[in-house]
Order: sequence, then structure tokens, then C-alpha cells
Amino acid sequence: MRHPHHGASPLFWLQSGLALTDMFGMVFVVGFLLVEGATTTAPRGALAKRIACGLIAGLSLGARPHITLLIVVYWCLRATWSRPIEVGHVLTAVLAFALGIAAWLIPASIATGGPEIYWSATVGQFEWRFGRPGVSVLGTPITGQYLLARVLSLIDSLGQAFGPMHLTTSHIARRAALGLLIIVPYVVFAWRGASKSIARPYLIASAVYLLMLFIMLPVRHLRYLLPLSLVIGWSVSGYLALFRRPVVRAFALVVLAAVTVLPSFFLVGALSKVPPPVAGLDWVKANRPTAILYSGSLRRHAAFYWPKGEALSEPKTEAECDQFRKTLASGRPVLSTSSKVCGMEGVKRVVFKRDARIHDKHHYIPIFEFGKSAGSPG
Repeated sequence: MRHPHHGASPLFWLQSGLALTDMFGMVFVVGFLLVEGATTTAPRGALAKRIACGLIAGLSLGARPHITLLIVVYWCLRATWSRPIEVGHVLTAVLAFALGIAAWLIPASIATGGPEIYWSATVGQFEWRFGRPGVSVLGTPITGQYLLARVLSLIDSLGQAFGPMHLTTSHIARRAALGLLIIVPYVVFAWRGASKSIARPYLIASAVYLLMLFIMLPVRHLRYLLPLSLVIGWSVSGYLALFRRPVVRAFALVVLAAVTVLPSFFLVGALSKVPPPVAGLDWVKANRPTAILYSGSLRRHAAFYWPKGEALSEPKTEAECDQFRKTLASGRPVLSTSSKVCGMEGVKRVVFKRDARIHDKHHYIPIFEFGKSAGSPG
């Protein structure tokens, strides 16, 4: 098996420095590919490989559930393409898969108070996603305009995952068109490259994965596209096959590296900087330590980075707005990440931001001040 050089992907570079489970999930994807692609000649070796693949697939469900879909679809495609399916083999794989799930599900259930509590929390997470229009198609009145906008957003995200473009540059339709110009060559070269026995079923599985992403998850989160970074590695051999002369081929490889890796250098450096939510709370602690902060986006961050402070979600009801006005009248400093709260305009004090391609959540954090204190210098 020829292994993909996924490190050539800009997205891989960016995600490798983030404290999220997406890169952890990629460990199972790469591990599965390595094990499933290993050559076995003896029946005992084939059995060991099926068991190992099942265990890895089951464990992956505890890392990132959507990763498991990609792995299982790829596994099914490889199994059906290589040889006739035997019932015994399927049963072995299913049993190993179940054991892989049990290895993390039982301890996780015990640690959270029991299976019922764990199941309730898991179902609640899915219900929350399915009920939000910006997250899932299932929580949105489906119209042609909505579907078109979501398709364009997904293509735009794919383009930025394969070759980062600035998220706020140009119109979404133009960004999507540019994204297609970036995506299509990678897919074609991977399909025709030296690793096509692996790449082709993986590309088909990726199409199923993208359909799931389109329906159920936010299409703007580039980290969900991390498994596609493998396609870049597989495309290299197909791309270089276009050039016969060694000198030309070497130059072509330099060009490819410039297109894929070089843009990441300007983004990876920003990973060492303080994230906007943390920088915003540091500013509050240093400049308005007695303030009350109204911010849905920073409330959870504040619980960890500003435990002695008071952070609340923005007022939504009239009763909450009455309390907001009472706080203003008391003279206590009042801050928010929203420019307008309960009909009142705030004064912008400071803005913390970073490139949204690094992590699109909370990449822009402004701090507004309200009330009498807003008239004084920051």
C-alpha cells in the first residue's frame, strides 16, 4: 500500500495545533487505512486484520462519530471490491466493531453516572444540532435558495480546506467557483494516481461523508473536512505523472508545495497567539475586573478563564432587560460582545481577532461597554 502524505495539506497543519478531537479522530482513520491495506496471505493473518479493523472502527466512534461513517463505508467498499463477502467474515467484523465500542462506551457511561445519563446526554446533543437551522438541514424549512446557499458554502469550505483562501474575500459564489477549480484537479489526480486502489474507494466514501456533513453538521467548520487531507497526498503521484523529464517534475513538485503548504505557514504561526476569547477575557480581567459581561459566546470560556467574574448570556426577555438596566443604573461596569443590548448601543472598546481559517468559532471578539462607564476612556 502507498500511504498518503496528508502532511502536505494546509488543513492538516492547522488542525494539528488545535486542542480538539478532530486530529485525534484522524489517528483512527490513518490507523485503519494502514491496517486494512496490509497484505495478508494466511487465513490467520486475514482474521487478525479483520479483528483489528473492527476494533479501530469501534474505537473511532468514541472519538468523532462522523469519522466512523467514513471508515465503515470505505471498509465496505474495499471488502466488496476485493473478494466475495463471506458471512463468517462479516460476523467477525461486527463482533470486533462491537468490542471496540464497548471498550470506550462502558467506562464513559460509568464515569458520567450510568448508561441512561450518558445516553440522554448523547441524544440531547443530536437533538440540539437537528433543531438549529445554521447547523443541520433537518432543523430548517428546506427551500431551493437555502439548499443553494448551503451547497455554495460547502464547496467554498472544501476549496479552503484543500488550498486556504480567506473566508471573507469576495462573494460566496465566486469563492465557491474558485473552490471547484482547486478541488477537481486533486480529486482527478488522486483517482488516477498510483494509489488508486485505496484512493478510489476512499473518494467514494468521502462523497457519502460529505453528504452526511451537508445534512447534519455545520458546513463552515473546516475541521470536519480534515479526513479529505489524505486526498492531497494521493493526488501527488497522479499530478507528477503528467511530467516526464525529471527537472520539470521537480519544478512541478515545488509548485505543488507552494500551492498547498506555503499558504499554511502564514496561518500556523498564528496558533501560537492567544485565541480571541482568551485575549478578550484577559482584557476584561485587567481593565474591568468588577464588570458584568453579557456574552453567549464567552460565557463558557469565562467559567474557566475568569471563574471569579460574572458572565451571562445576552438578555432576551423583558425581565432580563429590566435587570440589565438596573445593573447599568448601579454604576457597575457593563460589557458585552454585542454592540446592541436591550435597544441600547454600546461603545466599542477593543477587538480581538484571528484568521477564521484557523478556527472559525469565536475568531472575532469585540468588547462593547454600556452605561456611564462607557463614556470614560478604555
